[in-house]
Amino acid sequence: MNPKQRTQSVDLIINRALAQDDEFRRYSYSTSENIDQGILDFVFAAPGEPHMPEDVFDRLRWGGQLIYFSDNEADVKQAADVFSKRREFVVERVDMVEKRSFFSKLRVYFMMARKVRIVPPGDYSERFTYHVELQRHPKANNDYVVMKRLPDIEVVAKRLNLRHPDLSAEDVHKRASTFVNTIFPIFLTREAGILKVLEKYMPAQYHGRFPKVIDVEKNERGHITKLWMSMLRNTMPDNRPLNQLEFALQAVDLMRALHDQAHVIHLDLRLDNFIIGEKGVGFIDFGSAVRIGEDLSKSELLMQMFEQVMTTSQIQKTLGKMSQNGQVTSKVLQSGYRRVDKAVDLFFVALQINTPLKNPDFRFLVDMEQSKEMTGLISELTGEIFRPKDPHNPPFKTASDIFKGLKMIEDHLSKNGAVIRG
Repeated sequence: MNPKQRTQSVDLIINRALAQDDEFRRYSYSTSENIDQGILDFVFAAPGEPHMPEDVFDRLRWGGQLIYFSDNEADVKQAADVFSKRREFVVERVDMVEKRSFFSKLRVYFMMARKVRIVPPGDYSERFTYHVELQRHPKANNDYVVMKRLPDIEVVAKRLNLRHPDLSAEDVHKRASTFVNTIFPIFLTREAGILKVLEKYMPAQYHGRFPKVIDVEKNERGHITKLWMSMLRNTMPDNRPLNQLEFALQAVDLMRALHDQAHVIHLDLRLDNFIIGEKGVGFIDFGSAVRIGEDLSKSELLMQMFEQVMTTSQIQKTLGKMSQNGQVTSKVLQSGYRRVDKAVDLFFVALQINTPLKNPDFRFLVDMEQSKEMTGLISELTGEIFRPKDPHNPPFKTASDIFKGLKMIEDHLSKNGAVIRG
């Protein structure tokens, strides 16, 4: 297929099969026809171009789709058969479009396969503990939602083997069984409970910026073993990227509402757990979250679980390291080290607003080139948050304090003629 034929084929598929598709219209800015690199929502591929599952998995966003097309029907059906046998994809459509004129006829066969898993089957990821994939659900109008369930014992055992190669096979299996049958169900049950709290207590303007529980499945002890929740899909709010200050303001404002309105501490605000959706910056993965004032000591097991989280989490390791080397001197932030405390959220959000593009999914969604002055002012602010003049009485003790600091930057830039969107 020569370049002209390829372009004609793509245009025909878009005009005849996708032009009225709401999903394509919403995410069409993020396709292989418009963006050469990065993680995309739609990847078009013709014969001779990489189009097998292993070729396109890392190029697609979670929920994104490959569109493979050819003038050979058998070729397209064969590709669809390959994808239908892979658990990380779901074949959505196998179809044909054509265009006739007095002098010519163009017929194009195509298939569409959606990426429904974040990690391919058999792969190991430090990021994901549970089995997570997209599924259609009748309680969500048969749209795709996030299904999160307990992992298989064999998967957990593999992770433990990699982390603790000195353990015997018997010890590994015993620990894996404890995680899957006891610890993970408690955390999954807590996550569903926290999401219900957010739905009840977060003001309406923040809805759509955290997941909503769709359905649950429980074991005989009443613990949740499978959780379905709404999908927050990364995209451009208002069809344009956020600037860095918008990203920072929305993240800190959401954290402020989380603390002050819902009285919830997230405790795991890594960039992996941020999204940029249609309603703006949101947070996901509330499995480690707690209610402010919650007495964890009422349960010895729960206390032990959170002590483990506070010892081993990436956030705690980063806070400890930055405190030791003098990058963090604020006693308020240091008070969050190995403790269940709002300071944990303050520290990591302040860190994230400087480098949002460390999350590769945010490429094209956050514009870091818009204003060097903006970037410099945000960096100065976080410097004051981390290393205040008076470490024992820092000016930034709460999410509201940080939000006010960001608003001052916004006012300053606006007075100097910078374009700052809300």
